[in-house]
Amino acid sequence: MRGPSDGVRGKCRYYYKGKQELLVAILDEGLDAYFDACDKALESAGDDPAERLEAIVAATVRFRTGHPVKSSIVLTEGRSLEAEHLERYRKNEERASQQFREIIDEGVEEGVFLTPYPDDARRAVIAMCNAIAQ
Repeated sequence: MRGPSDGVRGKCRYYYKGKQELLVAILDEGLDAYFDACDKALESAGDDPAERLEAIVAATVRFRTGHPVKSSIVLTEGRSLEAEHLERYRKNEERASQQFREIIDEGVEEGVFLTPYPDDARRAVIAMCNAIAQ
């Protein structure tokens, strides 16, 4: 299978042995772009949990709206991964969830967020952000 074009008369730089390898490459590219956007947003947000939550939500929404196809693939196609790739994908899912969890837990601890259900709040915020791509 051919990979991304190098822009020179249709020549390709990458070849994929099969659909699984291509899917892994697409997922890796999408996840790298997502985490890069979140990391940059969090770096500029400061220490206030409310500002950090706003920053990661804004970065997630910008990513979902700016890259709807990548977002959709990242959100839905993990189920198509073979076992050897699924574990790494699940770790990336957990990393994304953990970013939100840490911010919300810190905000609850500091009294900035008043929810008695921080895990439910985290799931709801993530679900709303992810629904934008769907």
